[in-house]
Amino acid sequence: MIDSQIIKAKKIAYRMLSWKARTEKQVRDRLLQKGIAPEAAEAVVRELLALGYVDDRKFAREYIACRLEGKPLGPYRLRAVLLAAGVRQELVEEELAAFFPPGREEELAVRYLTRLPDGKEYPVQKALRSLLNRGFSLQAAKRACNSLGIGLQDDIG
Repeated sequence: MIDSQIIKAKKIAYRMLSWKARTEKQVRDRLLQKGIAPEAAEAVVRELLALGYVDDRKFAREYIACRLEGKPLGPYRLRAVLLAAGVRQELVEEELAAFFPPGREEELAVRYLTRLPDGKEYPVQKALRSLLNRGFSLQAAKRACNSLGIGLQDDIG
């Protein structure tokens, strides 16, 4: 019985991984959700880890890189998504530190604001709200607004 569960679990896991990278937690949760016995799910997850098909560090690195293109996300939002996907806290912090050296968050916030629709005045509250919703810190959001001349007069410290 366990052999048939393992075969079924492998089919499910490989099908999942054929679409996009997944975390260890995502694979395990999906297998259990599909009715795979916990022992069979663990055996398949261990095998996928050993083969390198499931790698939380690589998942985090690729996810961050992808989400920083186009309309970038800030570190707070990226952290929340990766933690929810099951990536360990230490790993998330290491990868975020690699992608966000000093000044990078502000640079990405400016890039995001410059890609917003042109031709109309963008109120400071709306710009800040937009950046905060995308996971940028308040300090980086204020600095980005100031560098683009979007009316902030208060000291950002």
